[in-house]
Amino acid sequence: SHHTLALAIRKDNNKDGGKDNDNEFQSEQVGLSWGAWDTRLGSSRRPTTTTLSTCWEPMIMTKLQKLKSFATNENNSTTSTLSVLFQSMHAGGSHSIGLDKFGYIWSFGNNNFGQLGLGHIKPMSTPKQLKLPINVHNVSVGERHTIVVTSVGNVWSFGDNSDGSLGLTGGLSCRIVPRIVMGSIHGTKIKRVISGRKIS
Repeated sequence: SHHTLALAIRKDNNKDGGKDNDNEFQSEQVGLSWGAWDTRLGSSRRPTTTTLSTCWEPMIMTKLQKLKSFATNENNSTTSTLSVLFQSMHAGGSHSIGLDKFGYIWSFGNNNFGQLGLGHIKPMSTPKQLKLPINVHNVSVGERHTIVVTSVGNVWSFGDNSDGSLGLTGGLSCRIVPRIVMGSIHGTKIKRVISGRKIS
């Protein structure tokens, strides 16, 4: 990977603040990124610390702010009223994956092999939520692919498959939408996956 992602909590004085007391502060989650400069960093503004296409200092990922998550209600329709809080961020070779507290995947960055799982190969600077899979609890990213595990133990993969990184057969060199990995692990409850550059 040529970039780094981090999550942090920023505390600001509230309107009645000014005291040295945690109760007098408002907390806000922020994402930070630095490294190779492009859509993978999730920022809309090129920082002054960027030279030769490299961001040398952590900057706030502005594209993560004010995101809204869809969720299925009791009528099986979707809403967009839930604010997004991330539980983890993952840096691939040139793409980025976020896992929110509801178990949904958000992807952004380069997408030339479908490693964002959005059904196309266009790069995205703003994180986009995937409708499937849901209830994800483990994520791992490679150079150009993404592997996730759901709470029921199913493994899903998408992106570059030219070296068999996805564990999927069928002759396709890449998968632009998430697919369940079958084969010898089907029926086994997987807890965690780890990806390397071109392996899983």
